[in-house]
Amino acid sequence: MNQEILDAAKAGEHAKALKENPLFAGLLVGEKARLFQEFSRSKWWQRRLRQAVWEQIQAVNALESKLQSLLFHGEMAKEEIKKRQALDKRKSY
Repeated sequence: MNQEILDAAKAGEHAKALKENPLFAGLLVGEKARLFQEFSRSKWWQRRLRQAVWEQIQAVNALESKLQSLLFHGEMAKEEIKKRQALDKRKSY
């Protein structure tokens, strides 16, 4: 079995555990809400503050996107492992 596929499946399982963890999910949603409120309350002339908050929002969104990517690739890796195991069973007969 290819180690890269096994690693992707394991990473997907870890990502799934994080996503399903209520503490992590609450922290992620809470941080997004806090940043959005901070951005909304800032005034147009507070350019540096708005830029800093916007970059933080983008960082949180990138983290969430990476988590989704790990989940997707983990699921694809698990499917590939199942296919290879089924093929190996057929070859052994």
